Amino acid sequence: MYRIVSFIVLFTFVGTTLYFYTLNSHFVMSMSENDHSHHHSLKEVPETAPAPAISGSVGQEAGQCW
Repeated sequence: MYRIVSFIVLFTFVGTTLYFYTLNSHFVMSMSENDHSHHHSLKEVPETAPAPAISGSVGQEAGQCW
């Protein structure tokens, strides 16, 4: 009984890990080498283009949380 439970726990852990690995990675299975459905390329940015900016603020809530 102990071996069966250990196998189920281990199999569940490995299966879940592999599921999230393939879900969140660039792992792509294609049937042909000519399939370019997942391709990264460089983009030309003119030197006169403005630099991107990020703005935000931090404030204290009523419950003393930030």
